[in-house]
Amino acid sequence: MVTLLLVDAQGQTQQRIAAALEGLGTARCVLPEEACSIAATHAADGLVICLGPDVPLDVLGELAELCPDTPRLALSLASTREEVLELVNHGRVNEIFPWPAGLQDLRAAVGRAAATQAWGKRCDEITAGFHHVLQTGRSLAELADASARALFGLLEGRAVLVQLWDEGGLIADGVRVTEAPDLHWVEAERGGEMSSDLYNRSLRDGQRVIGELVVDLGGESGAASVRPRVREIVERIAGRIELAAGARIRQRQADRAMHGALMALGSLVGAREQGTGRQVERLAEYTRLLANALRAEGLFTAELTDEGIDDIVRAVPLHDVGKLAVPDATLLKPGELSLEEWKVIETHPAIGAKVFEGALALGGAPRFLHLARDAARDHHECWDGSGYPRGVAGEHIPLVARIIAVAGVYDALTSHRPYRPALDHAEAVLLLESLAGTQLDPRIVGAFLARANEVDQVRERLRDEITPRREDRVGA
Repeated sequence: MVTLLLVDAQGQTQQRIAAALEGLGTARCVLPEEACSIAATHAADGLVICLGPDVPLDVLGELAELCPDTPRLALSLASTREEVLELVNHGRVNEIFPWPAGLQDLRAAVGRAAATQAWGKRCDEITAGFHHVLQTGRSLAELADASARALFGLLEGRAVLVQLWDEGGLIADGVRVTEAPDLHWVEAERGGEMSSDLYNRSLRDGQRVIGELVVDLGGESGAASVRPRVREIVERIAGRIELAAGARIRQRQADRAMHGALMALGSLVGAREQGTGRQVERLAEYTRLLANALRAEGLFTAELTDEGIDDIVRAVPLHDVGKLAVPDATLLKPGELSLEEWKVIETHPAIGAKVFEGALALGGAPRFLHLARDAARDHHECWDGSGYPRGVAGEHIPLVARIIAVAGVYDALTSHRPYRPALDHAEAVLLLESLAGTQLDPRIVGAFLARANEVDQVRERLRDEITPRREDRVGA
């Protein structure tokens, strides 16, 4: 409720005003000399100033200077036009009522002013929440939802629909795909079913249309009279969402370009082994499936945000970059490796980590490079501590490395090797399950089992068309 500041030099007058205004707000009875300091304290909380008949003009003027946007309603003994004009001009009073006959009219005016103040405060809260999402929201879905929520509140419950779209992009959970190739959109709505009387506003990023706001105008008499107000509010929201969504769409485009470059680099690393085929693509999709499954189960939610999952997926193509430093004679050797040759192979995690440490030391590196360092260094670590190069166990192994390890083991089991044929999906799942708690994090294996059918579909879609000459042990 708003604060009603009741100002007069007489306590009995203040009490009589308070009784007349009971239920409209929280009453504060103050003397004229206290009015300015107390008004300053409550001005931001929603305030209506009610001035009794015994308040000096200079106090009225000071209150007007201090709280120019606060309604100031005066009860007055003025009996001439000149006295009323002096109150209005010098005291800058919004409305004047005769004392004491005007108390009922004062109550009606205070009710209107209090409702306006309360609504203004509510609008400020809605707008502040909307601006917070614009500044902190990472995804188009968050922006669309915040826009729909703000419009629904500011338009006092009118049905609204917000759509945002961009071309291409990594497909995250919640992003729908249209019939047009490579076109993705998100939408959010508030309110009930819409009528045919709609106000539509396209959203643009420069010359490109990136979305649309739709507001229902139907179902009311005199709908045409509300259009200017609706248009004003929609334009205010639309201008801000265009800036925020346009920036994020351009960032998504940059991210896609980066992702393509990373996938190409990962494929180049694998190409040295003449047979990894589409391994990098499979690992990236397995990893996204696992990360989304873990989040759906309420696990690692602080790390597995939309942005966090994208960063983990970007790290996948780089996890074996250390193999570029392994000599061809060892890396591409057909048949079994000697103990010394295995020791050389097992240097690639540390070498990969060192590459990223150098990049990170320059400062300002994106978060996914930190994850790439962790993935390169620790994707051969085991849950029970028996892995390499550091021999760490359990939660001491970074999450990105534990997820990639599960994806890598499944991919290795279902890929052809010179010394054995590929296992079918069911056999691989059973073997993977047997490694839970020893080589692999059991929670991530559980997430894999929950999405096993989807993983199998990815495997079929991205099956290798060539047979590898040689590969490392399971999980390479």
